[in-house]
Amino acid sequence: MKPADSDAATILLLGNGPLAEAIADRLRRGGSKVAETASLDPAAVASALAGIASLESLVILAPEPRLGTPMLEVTDRQLEASLAEFLDLFGALSLALPRLADGGGLVAVSARGHLGAWGGAHEMAFSGAVAGLLRSVALENMDRGVRANVIAIDPPAAGGGADPTQIADLTQYLLSSESAAVNGELILANGGRSLKMREARDRRGARKSIAAQ
Repeated sequence: MKPADSDAATILLLGNGPLAEAIADRLRRGGSKVAETASLDPAAVASALAGIASLESLVILAPEPRLGTPMLEVTDRQLEASLAEFLDLFGALSLALPRLADGGGLVAVSARGHLGAWGGAHEMAFSGAVAGLLRSVALENMDRGVRANVIAIDPPAAGGGADPTQIADLTQYLLSSESAAVNGELILANGGRSLKMREARDRRGARKSIAAQ
């Protein structure tokens, strides 16, 4: 874990990889104190929280889903592994939420599981559950000003892949007072892929062909 000043209001970032690095860098450049823990294991999260006097905000990066297995071929072991990762995320949130300051922000970066994906029914099921979990947190903690939102990104294995810098900027915005009106939302950050841009282009081409006749 990379510690922050123990007496300063701190943002705790749970997760690893290029996206975690980009988010931590963006938050620090914005003047925030950031503590990082790579694992969502509750023991690691508890250890991180022990070194934080004042938890200002929380950022959780859900594990990247593993795709490529059709639903009817998913094994019990694969399903149990996906469930274990979700339970770790749930446990980490359960530990951190009571420590989160009134008016604090909470952002989860997860796959857009609610939209599904080929070869990933078990992974998408738990990714989709993250949205329901964070929205419930938003409802239950609204009276103390806590805001909880989800950034949903396309998994690289599904032909997507988020720009870490753009996701970092969006995370910083959602934690800031400038986004005070945004709470309990799931924000698709996929550059418009969900709008089926290829279909739109094909239809424009068809209209031009008809007009030329």
